[in-house]
Amino acid sequence: DDDGALLAAGGTHIVNWELGVGAIGNMYTRPDSRGRGYAGVVLAAIVNTLRAGGVDNIVLNVDQRNEPARRIYEKYGFRIHCPYVEGIGVRRDA
Repeated sequence: DDDGALLAAGGTHIVNWELGVGAIGNMYTRPDSRGRGYAGVVLAAIVNTLRAGGVDNIVLNVDQRNEPARRIYEKYGFRIHCPYVEGIGVRRDA
């Protein structure tokens, strides 16, 4: 913004160079800046940077209940491929 504050950010990492797979993660928009298109600008910049580097397979995961995020990702062409389940593993001795 005009004060130099960070409004939105996102990250990426290469999963596999040989297969050209990159992942997008840690997308964030400051709550008072949501709904203004900043997430889309960040997402497009990340996707374009990955593609320019030869990464053609771009993946991400998002909580299925996070409708605003899902709408943005779908707007930019991402589609649901499979469910992603997180949990806590507990070791139990036999």
